Amino acid sequence: MHLMELPTSLQQAENIQEDIVSWRRQLNSIPELAFTEVATAKLVSDILLSFGYSVRPVAETGVIAQIGSGRTLAIQVAMDALNVAVPGQEEASVFHACGHDANMACILGAARILARRLRGRSDVGLRIIMQPGSEATLLSRHEGADRVTKAGSLDGTFAVLSLHVDATIRTKKVSLVKIAKDLEPCNDKANSANKRTSAEIFKLLRQCSEDVLGAANVNLVNRTTYADDFGRYLELQPGAILYLGVGLPGCIRSHHTHDFLIDESALYLGSAILTEAALRLLAIQPRLIG
Repeated sequence: MHLMELPTSLQQAENIQEDIVSWRRQLNSIPELAFTEVATAKLVSDILLSFGYSVRPVAETGVIAQIGSGRTLAIQVAMDALNVAVPGQEEASVFHACGHDANMACILGAARILARRLRGRSDVGLRIIMQPGSEATLLSRHEGADRVTKAGSLDGTFAVLSLHVDATIRTKKVSLVKIAKDLEPCNDKANSANKRTSAEIFKLLRQCSEDVLGAANVNLVNRTTYADDFGRYLELQPGAILYLGVGLPGCIRSHHTHDFLIDESALYLGSAILTEAALRLLAIQPRLIG
């Protein structure tokens, strides 16, 4: 019997690029502030349910989706939009001026590809954490992350990944933030069971990025002002975050400004890298079909 390998993560992500862009545009059309993400939660829940995930609410308007069980990898992403001042307008407008709509679309792309490999499995699983309230609130800068983690969203997981688009990075390039040694989770019991550190996961994510994009398109950065909520998760579980370049050629746009724009053509690359990293962390071998 002739056997054929499944398409690579890059090919599979490229095949659903139109869907990823469509999800991003749908999410972009319903921007909601912290802890008011009702329509956003409904949309992502419906999409994840259609992939075969079980879905439940968390932290009021957040969403936890799970497929498979056993040794579980988590992928975290923020949901909320923010108020932004617009020249000529007396009142601020609510819109996705940080790119959370694009982040969610990339995660949905990876979730769709991975669903086919994880549905019905009892040895490994994937958990998608759609977090509300990432932008600073009056109560706490990290209120969303704190509510979600205190609700047990990481229970039963061994590592956590995240992705954030970055319009200040040239499109189709990525940057990674190297995790400092002192940011490793302090939960010794979890670490001994997981047998992975954030430094190891960072190296794996870097390798996946280089395999998808080429080493010349992968850069390392010391820190970033985006997605600092993710640090709260790293206090509990080892992990790493990917910054996907979506800067429009010849037009650098700042986050949290009224004219924020991204290059949508790069979104499938974020899905591809996350998919590849998840497969390797879950030790899922390439499947042959014939």
